[in-house]
Amino acid sequence: MRPGILKKRRNYLMKTYLESYLGRIRQSVAGIGPDAGHEIAAAVLSFKYGLYTNASRNAATAARVVARNPGISATIIKALEMVRERSDMLERADPRPDLSTIFDETDRQWLCIDLPQDPNRDPSIISMDNALLLLYAVGIATSSEDQQALEENQKFVLQILGDYKIPLNL
Repeated sequence: MRPGILKKRRNYLMKTYLESYLGRIRQSVAGIGPDAGHEIAAAVLSFKYGLYTNASRNAATAARVVARNPGISATIIKALEMVRERSDMLERADPRPDLSTIFDETDRQWLCIDLPQDPNRDPSIISMDNALLLLYAVGIATSSEDQQALEENQKFVLQILGDYKIPLNL
């Protein structure tokens, strides 16, 4: 198969995988209001553009709003905490990817990248990638005002997925 065709096929597979994940998450986050959805989308976009102070502030605000909503998974709050924590580290120019919060078995149903434990993969990095993917999906599903901006930045999340294309068989 020619390299150009192979690349298009991989992109198609990653987009299909992402769309499937978005559909799965969309049904589970209907209770998150547009204000929290906007803060979540702003946290993702601020993080993507290196605006770490804003990303941290948006993640903290969204976590407070989401926490008041019974029935919303603690996994979303955990993802927001990871983005806040990592943003604070990057703002201080701390390159360590170590997070004090990571996803565990109870969070599996919410994760886009669900791989068996691998001693060659840092759980903090996988958790952070999953946090960004989850919050991207929540932002798409809950903030109609940010949906276009998130979709325009879909390449960001596809790049994250690209790091896992072999273990995910994409």
